[in-house]
Amino acid sequence: MDLLSRGLYEALHTTFLPTLLRNYDRYSMACGIETRMPFLDWRLVCFTFALPWTSKIGGGFTKRILRDAMEGILPEPIRQRRTKRGWESPMHSWLRGPMREEIEEIVETSSGLPEQEAARQAWRRFLQTPKVSRDDGERVWTAIQPVVWRTSLTRGTRGIVGQSLAD
Repeated sequence: MDLLSRGLYEALHTTFLPTLLRNYDRYSMACGIETRMPFLDWRLVCFTFALPWTSKIGGGFTKRILRDAMEGILPEPIRQRRTKRGWESPMHSWLRGPMREEIEEIVETSSGLPEQEAARQAWRRFLQTPKVSRDDGERVWTAIQPVVWRTSLTRGTRGIVGQSLAD
């Protein structure tokens, strides 16, 4: 396999996709809804692995096969859009809403952790920013996560916002 196909194979079988499928299965079952990955039919996967990388990436675009197939079906601004994103959690809203008090307590009162000062500074910057975006929420969550995780371990089996770490 070429380098791109090897990377895709690894993502499909060992890293990204198994985690994604497991997590989305749990999310959907917890909410009583059905989710699916529409392009994960095994025949389509085998077919795309058999194609050369130039059929998968071209003209500066990923998902070339899908984009080419949707020509004349999807509006061009959507078909040619480069800023595609998956389903993301509204972390910025959660951190300023239901999680704020507990995160504030953890970040401001924890001590002795190597990541503590960086987390504290990131948290304060986040709270001082008048209008935050999804990216701001993801950045601050990445910065404070080690402190939240370590603190939840020292508190016993109860973690952030009262959820069991085993859940």
